[in-house]
Amino acid sequence: KAQFQRALVRVRFASGHCVQREFDSTDTVADINTMLLPLLDAPGRKIVLYTTPPIRDLVPAHGVLGDLGLAPAANVYVRYAQQLEGRADAPCLSREAIKTAVPFPE
Repeated sequence: KAQFQRALVRVRFASGHCVQREFDSTDTVADINTMLLPLLDAPGRKIVLYTTPPIRDLVPAHGVLGDLGLAPAANVYVRYAQQLEGRADAPCLSREAIKTAVPFPE
């Protein structure tokens, strides 16, 4: 089985925004979280990354991106680990992150 050296990860938000970055296939889900957390509008809230279909949570301590099937490329989605009582909200990019964004190629 060929092992890919790089993993192109696109983190997709419910708002339609997308954050893309290339990682080593030996990086972990925790590395994606580390990249992503400063870009969020509520960086203190715990997030869960997942793939779909079927829905599969990506646990930070469970393996490297290549072994999780995220190489050579993958779409990853994000949600809050716990919803605030009475609210159905989803993680969003901060205004600062959106200001520095570039259009995503079609």
